[in-house]
Amino acid sequence: MDPLTFIASALALGAAAGLKDGAAQAVKDAYAGLKGALTRKFQTVSLERLEQAPESKPQQAVVAEDLGKAGAADDHELLELASALIKAIEAHAPGAAAAVGVVIDDLKAASLTIGDVRSAGGGVVIKGSEIAGDVRVGDVTAGVRGSDPKA
Repeated sequence: MDPLTFIASALALGAAAGLKDGAAQAVKDAYAGLKGALTRKFQTVSLERLEQAPESKPQQAVVAEDLGKAGAADDHELLELASALIKAIEAHAPGAAAAVGVVIDDLKAASLTIGDVRSAGGGVVIKGSEIAGDVRVGDVTAGVRGSDPKA
């Protein structure tokens, strides 16, 4: 996963888990830390719509694109804070990742491509993997909201 998508995914997970009533303080703190660093360094990147719909892949893509335009791809602080947030979510709110879709635990990869995931629970899950070559996952639909899983 490229750094911009990783940061955007962490923000989506943080919004899904950290903005809920009853969220663990560690998750709230980790999300606030990442969001604070982002807004301090890259004021042009808005999280408002992502926070309203953290499961929205298009909103995650917009945030990733805005991060790229702002020059955040090489920001090591954001990457470290995103990693810390994901670890806090794994420890205190593991269900949040499943709600957003795509759960990656410990991945060492030469290449990985994941695309067009729609989730209302579940989605792509990769745990404790080492990948030496291309892995492509696409067009995944998980969970069902009403009668239309793409809704």
